[in-house]
Amino acid sequence: MKSIAILGFGVVGCGVAEVIEMNKERIAKRLGEELRVKKILDIHEFPDSPFASLVTTNKEEVFDDPEISIVVETIGGARIAYEYTKMALSAGKTVVTSNKELVSTHGVELMKIAHDHNCNYIFEASVGGGILRDLILNITPPAAFQNPAFAATAIVVSILVFIPAIRNVFEHGKKFYEALILIMDSIGLGLFTVVGVQVATAAMPERNLFLITFVGVLTGVGGGILRDVFAGNTPYIFIKHFYACASIIGAWTCALLWPYTGSVTAMIAGA
Repeated sequence: MKSIAILGFGVVGCGVAEVIEMNKERIAKRLGEELRVKKILDIHEFPDSPFASLVTTNKEEVFDDPEISIVVETIGGARIAYEYTKMALSAGKTVVTSNKELVSTHGVELMKIAHDHNCNYIFEASVGGGILRDLILNITPPAAFQNPAFAATAIVVSILVFIPAIRNVFEHGKKFYEALILIMDSIGLGLFTVVGVQVATAAMPERNLFLITFVGVLTGVGGGILRDVFAGNTPYIFIKHFYACASIIGAWTCALLWPYTGSVTAMIAGA
């Protein structure tokens, strides 16, 4: 059994826990062993959550636990997330994140810490779907061009993949990295989809359920589709995975609930 911890239990953190729980049999089949969420670190308690028994406010329960080998950072920002990521990596735990701000600000330092402690700092960034979203909503220039950190992070990640030492890491321990990539995809899909719904809702003077849902899905899967098209391949999400359908369901759920439950509840449900 492989144990992981989630840092932060907001929209994304809750979504990660739910995705792992809903897909535990599929993950176990691909990984060759069970993957479980052992701890969720947050400053708040969540007594009404189905994961309430896993939530802790004591960081030592995560970073001092030798059974936890993977930490999923969903806090966001570059302050507390930076502190906790350093602690996890220094304890020899692999950290998975989609925190663009943290990667763009401290990525090089964190990768060095990971290397020094024989673990990995694994991150994912995408700007393609967001650019298409902003153009459709007439947000110009797109946010990815207003803040160069977003594009810079994606460029750096693309370059790193071709470094021989990093390629060798991915060629070994295939099952382990397949599980990590599945977690990263789940984080990115849930986060980007509901963020797309949020941006569309804020940009439109009158609600248009179809457009909001479409923009949410486009934000979630658009970057991957562009990547595959530019590479001359059939988009991967249409061949093997359920990701596109999951994004549609998440965006539709978030958009429908938004007027009745408010943004936070709707985004948690959609993610």
